[in-house]
Amino acid sequence: MYWLALLACQAPEPQMISLEGEVFGSDWHVKYVEAKGAPPVEEVVTALQAVFERIDSRLSTWKPDSDLSRAQSGTGPVVISAESAHVVDLALNLARESGGAFEPTLGPLTELWGLHGERRTTLPSADELAAARARVGWEKVQLGYGIGGPTLDAGGTTFDVNGIAPGYAADAVALELSALGIPDHMVEVGGEVRVDGAGASGGRWRLGVDRPKGGTEMGAELLATLDVSNCGVSTSGNYRNVYEVEGVRIVHTLDPMSGMPVERGILSATVIAPTAAEADGWATILMVLGDPGRELLEARPDLEALIVYEGDPEPVLRGTPGMKRWMSPESATLLK
Repeated sequence: MYWLALLACQAPEPQMISLEGEVFGSDWHVKYVEAKGAPPVEEVVTALQAVFERIDSRLSTWKPDSDLSRAQSGTGPVVISAESAHVVDLALNLARESGGAFEPTLGPLTELWGLHGERRTTLPSADELAAARARVGWEKVQLGYGIGGPTLDAGGTTFDVNGIAPGYAADAVALELSALGIPDHMVEVGGEVRVDGAGASGGRWRLGVDRPKGGTEMGAELLATLDVSNCGVSTSGNYRNVYEVEGVRIVHTLDPMSGMPVERGILSATVIAPTAAEADGWATILMVLGDPGRELLEARPDLEALIVYEGDPEPVLRGTPGMKRWMSPESATLLK
C-alpha cells in the first residue's frame, strides 16, 4: 500500500515526489526530487518494495525461514546471506565498541519488563531478573565465514538486529534510489532517517528534533531543527510510553549490564552518522551510557550528537564539538 502526492515547488520544476507505506510493523516515508531520466513513480515504488521484502525475508525474527530465525532455532552455525552477515557484523561491532551497551540479545529483558507486550503491574523478582540476564550476551553469538558462505551461530540467544534494522533499511532504500538515477532523496523507516543530495530548494534537507514531551505526536512540537545531507540521522528517547511500577519508572531503554530501566537524566539523543544504521545504534548507546557514551562517540570524528537533558523549566541541549554545523542557525544558539 502506498500513496503518491506531487508537491509543487516555487518553480515549475523540479517536483517533490512523496511516497509512504508499511513495513516491519511500522511506517516508511520517502521523498525525492524528480530527476531527469528517472523511471516512472510506479517503477520506483516496485523497486523500493522489493528492497523491503528482501530485507524482511533475511532479517525478520517472525518469519521462520529468515536467516535470523533459522540461526535462533538452530543448534550450531547456519549459512546466511552476505547481506545478513553485513548487518550482523555491524551489530556485533557496535556491541563490542560500546562494551555491551548496544546489546542485540536483549530480548529476554525487554520481555521481562513488558516493553513489547502487556505492561507489568509488579517489579520482577531478583530471581526473574537474574534468569533473564543469564540469557543475554552478545559474546555468545558467532559470525563465521567459510567456503559455503557466511555462517551465524546465535549461541542459544534470542539474537536480533532490530536495534539497527530500520536504519539499515533506510540506507538500502537510499542506495536503490541512487541506483535508479534519483540522487536527491530523504528516506525514513520507523523513525530512522537517511538523506542524500539536496531538497527541492537546492539546499540541505531540514529535519526536526521533537521536544521531549510525553503525550505529543511525533513532529507536533519541535525543540530544534537540523540541516543535513549525505548522512543518517536517528533519535532515541525516554519520554514516551513511560509508566511506573512500585516507584520505578519503566522507560524504553534498558541497561544490559544491570537489566534495569535506564535513568540518567537524558530525555533524548540524536546522532548523525555516515549511515542510518550506525546512527540508530549509537543513539541507543548514548541513552544507555549517558556521558561516557558521549565520550566514546566523540572519539569517532565521523559521528556527531545532540543530547537533550532534563532541565528546569526547559530541557538543556548539549552537542558534540562538530554538531553545530548540522543545526539550523536558530537552533545552534540553543546549545549550552
